[in-house]
Parts: sequence; structure tokens; C-alpha cells
Amino acid sequence: MGLSCCDYEGQEWTRYVEGKELPNNVIRALAMDNSGNLWVGTPSGISVFDGENWKTINEKNGLLQASIHSIKVKGNVVWVGTVGGSVSRYKDGQWQTVVGFD
Repeated sequence: MGLSCCDYEGQEWTRYVEGKELPNNVIRALAMDNSGNLWVGTPSGISVFDGENWKTINEKNGLLQASIHSIKVKGNVVWVGTVGGSVSRYKDGQWQTVVGFD
């Protein structure tokens, strides 16, 4: 499992996996924001790919819960829903929990 992508000709494939780029090999949600960043939701958090670098977001750096169910981009805001029912918003470089359940 994990995430794979190919070049435009379909000749070269790249695979992204848990422990390197992703916090988990199970992919539950994908979204592209207005800046071209790829948001990947997993049971262990989100990985954001800017075309060169990966960044992982979880309970340690922005999310109330890390088990991601869905990701939605609307304008310059990224909305994240979790399996536990919390909803978080990423806007202007900051995370905010809009609906939280412990």
C-alpha cells in the first residue's frame, strides 16, 4: 500500500510509504490545495507534499485527533474531519479545532 504516482508519460513511478513520507500506508483522503500542495489523510495523521518535501501533521503539531476521515479544500482553507468526529481547519498557517471530541 502507500501512495504511488507516475510521470506524464507513465514510464517512471515513485512510491511513497510509511516511515519515510507517510505516517501510515492506509490512504483515506487526498486533496490538492490552491498552492498545489497534496494533502494525504491517513489513520495516523496527514502528510502534506509541496512537490519536493513532505511534512506530517498529527496530535503533536496541530490536530486534536490524527485518524483522518476526510479532507476538503475551500478557497485558502483546508478542512479536516477525523474518524472520532473532530473537525479542524488550517488557515493562514494555523490549525484550529472547530469541533472537538475527546
